[in-house]
Amino acid sequence: MEDRALLAIILSILIIVLYQYLFAPRRVIKQETPEKNEEIAMTDMENPPEMAHGSNLKGILESQKDRIEKEFTIENEHYKAIFSNKGGCLKSWKLKEYKEETHYETWPLKKSFWRQTANAYIALFRRKDDKGEDASLVEMAPEPVHGAKPPLDIKLSTEIDAGGEDAFAEGIYEVTERKYSDDQNNNIRSLVMSFLDDRGIMIEKEFRFFEKGYSIELDIRMKNVSGTKQGIDYALTWGPGIRREKAERHHRFVGTALWADGKKTRIKPKKVKETIRRKGFIEWIAYENTYFAASIIPQKTESEALIYKETAEHDELVTIGVRYPARIIGPGEEVQDSYAVYIGPKRDEDVKGVTAHFAEIIDYGWFSFLARPSIWFLKKSYSFLPNYGFAIIILTLIIKIVFWPLTEKGFGSMREMQKIQPKMAALREKHKSDPTRMNKEVMELYKSHGVNPLGGCLPLVLQIPVFFALYEALLVSIEIRGAPFMLWINDLSAMDPLLITPVLMGISMFIQQKMTPTGMDPKQAQMMYWMPVIFTVFFLGFPSGLVIYWLLNNVLTIAQQYMMQRRTEKAAESKA
Repeated sequence: MEDRALLAIILSILIIVLYQYLFAPRRVIKQETPEKNEEIAMTDMENPPEMAHGSNLKGILESQKDRIEKEFTIENEHYKAIFSNKGGCLKSWKLKEYKEETHYETWPLKKSFWRQTANAYIALFRRKDDKGEDASLVEMAPEPVHGAKPPLDIKLSTEIDAGGEDAFAEGIYEVTERKYSDDQNNNIRSLVMSFLDDRGIMIEKEFRFFEKGYSIELDIRMKNVSGTKQGIDYALTWGPGIRREKAERHHRFVGTALWADGKKTRIKPKKVKETIRRKGFIEWIAYENTYFAASIIPQKTESEALIYKETAEHDELVTIGVRYPARIIGPGEEVQDSYAVYIGPKRDEDVKGVTAHFAEIIDYGWFSFLARPSIWFLKKSYSFLPNYGFAIIILTLIIKIVFWPLTEKGFGSMREMQKIQPKMAALREKHKSDPTRMNKEVMELYKSHGVNPLGGCLPLVLQIPVFFALYEALLVSIEIRGAPFMLWINDLSAMDPLLITPVLMGISMFIQQKMTPTGMDPKQAQMMYWMPVIFTVFFLGFPSGLVIYWLLNNVLTIAQQYMMQRRTEKAAESKA
């Protein structure tokens, strides 16, 4: 009995397949490349006749309800994406080259900071889990709003303003997969998803994927198969936000960036109180965090950028979108809109070729003119010495060599200041009731001994921009993200979990301070002794790569001071 039932099911399936092949109306779709096109049959379920009215239209709408939800996996060497025919949307976009980060609390005034440090030391005596390939990949697609809304979606513009829900283009799509080559012999894979909206609008989304890169192309075609005029007013949206990494550190910018009418604008989610509309020449709009971005790139010269919040539940996240001007299409008429979508890392070689000015999404802050050469040098060093920790050490050595003469001159100035310290103390005591006269006498004392009071501070002041530039470079550059050094330092962009390097940095600052001649009065010198403590507290949560730079710089400065002291002592002995 069971065998007969199985045979009946098989025969039924064969009859349905033969009927669709022999009798169902179909049309031939040709690829854009004539030399290498493929012919694909599409039934009337995918593209109904131009004048589908009345019962025919209702029948197609009813037949769509019987479709089954399916998922389609697309991947290349950079990403693995999952699309669903429910809503014709993207469900998941994972980056193959990047793993999720470990979360660190970087503020030492919180109990959780010291708890995680204790756990890090406890972990030293435990067997480490080798996560390897099992470690989770970075997921770019955010959680769907209310568990339903997909991250990459098309929505009615009127519903966006109203902040309500809409059923536009929602349903189970018919999906056709295609593979072909373009004129440059690039292999392209596409998903063509079609759905008939209850207004009588046939919606077709064609996603095109390439063998390399993080960009895809998207065409949206809408055809009016009803008997009346229809308005087309929608937005292609992404959001809310992107899937948050577990480690958004150091209060880096997270929010919307767009390039419109020749300039870049950044908007934090908390600044978005109501829907923001920006009309004009929109080259791209993106939602970004420290290392990654999801961007919509319209292919028309005039469009409108949208930034809005889905619900109050996502107050810290916004949805971005691009809207073309509204249009009216008559029965049988069709419109097509084209976009590019980039979902990937903010890495120079990946973002430069996406579209004009998209490379500007990588922002190194005020000192970018120093940060960019620093990153360039680190990358070059890494190419022959594949360890960014050693690349940072080499960069520190070069910076120290450049500043060596200036530092030596600063030490000489501080020694001279120390020599005239007794005379300065006498002048302060003599004219303590007349500050103006005292300052005048002190300046004359400086002049007579050829001492520059700022000479000792100048090397440190000039290194501050370099420090901040390297801070931005190490914090923003995705190459440093997750880059291991040695021993317990597994991520140069994250804090030292054992706090060893920042403590050593504080000790080196104290030694350097003790060795440095000073012309300060005792009270000021006593205050300066607290500087190593203050710096150590601040550096506890800093990226370990930056701490290594500052620690090595201090060690080299101590060595330079020692050499200068020995030279001075030998000169004094030879004179004696």
